[in-house]
Parts: sequence; structure tokens; C-alpha cells
Amino acid sequence: MIGFVPANPALILYEFECTAHTREGGNAVKRILIIAAVLLSAVAFVLPASAGPIDISSNKWFEFYFGQEGSWAAGCAGMACVESGAGNSVFLDEPAWTFQSASSAVLKITDAFLKGDSFNVYDFGALILEMPTVLALGACGDDPDQCYGTDGVSYDSVILPAGDHSLTIHVAQSPSYAGAAYFRIHRIVATPEPLSIMLLGLGLLGLSAVRRSRG
Repeated sequence: MIGFVPANPALILYEFECTAHTREGGNAVKRILIIAAVLLSAVAFVLPASAGPIDISSNKWFEFYFGQEGSWAAGCAGMACVESGAGNSVFLDEPAWTFQSASSAVLKITDAFLKGDSFNVYDFGALILEMPTVLALGACGDDPDQCYGTDGVSYDSVILPAGDHSLTIHVAQSPSYAGAAYFRIHRIVATPEPLSIMLLGLGLLGLSAVRRSRG
């Protein structure tokens, strides 16, 4: 999807009129410039539409495309991305990749396919994760669940606080000059501590005993 920002014909026409009256033969020039202003008003500047928020509730890996070292990762649209054969991933649109989490969340990121790539992750422009550098030896396949944690593959994780996030990924290593990789985000769901569960159980037992004694 693309967005259109039309030119302002009134402003353009006003500026052209002022210029026309300051020159000899202003009337003829003015007519030419009026035509030019009309044509310019019909021209739109094409801007890339910002991608919508990513769905972190799907628990799937998000696949992104990257180029040479020093570049920024991009979405997979129109790129040479290959879907995971495990069916556990989706292609990303263009960055920044935004989402909101009601609780803390874990961001996991892993290289895939050919080994040797690593990345730096930014949230609203602030560096939050530097992946370890590795040697470009071998491959791990297209399954991010398998690649994450595999020896010789660059992978890492970081805990994100609750709230809004806007991720971008910088390419630190890219020996093959292009490729695809994955990240996944899942919320941290608070679970009751064992002591809390025990106290709750004792309270329920006590309440039950009181009711029996009154009966």
C-alpha cells in the first residue's frame, strides 16, 4: 500500500504569480506557469506506508530479510525469503516493527540457513541487544526452533518491559551479503509462587473447617 501527498496548487500558483509579475512579458509567463501549477497539483509524491503492528499473540517466528554488513534489515515482501518448512513463521512487512505488550516479554532472535550472520537490535532507536559474532561455517536449515541454540549459530534473547515497542535490526555480520533470519516475541505470564499457592490452600481449608463447625 502507498500513501499520496498531493502538492498544494494554491501555494504554487501564488509563488509563480509573484515571480511572473516581476519580469518583462509577465502575462505570457504567467499563463505558462499557471498551466505548470495545474500539472504539478496532479502529481503525487509516493511514500511507503508504515507497517501495522505485528501480532505477537501468534507465538510464531517473524522472518526478515537482510543485506550486507552495515545495512538495516527489511521485510520479506519482494525479497528472496524462504518460508520455514516447519510452518512456524510468517513474513514481516517493512520496519519499524511495532507492537504493544501488556506485560514483560522475551525477544528471541536467531540466524538461520547459512551460519555466520549476526545482528544488533534497536527499540525506538536505542540499542537493546548485540548478538554474538560467529564463524561462517555450515548451515542450520530453515527451522528457527532448530537454529536457536545450535552450536555455531548466532542467537540471543532479551527481556522487554511492558508497553510500546518499535524494533529495527542492524546487520553486524553478513558473510554471504544477504539472507534471512527470525525473531519471536512472547509475553511473560506471571504465575503464583509456591508459597502463595500454599497459603491460599490453607486459607480455603480453614474456611471449610469454620463452615463445618458452624453447621
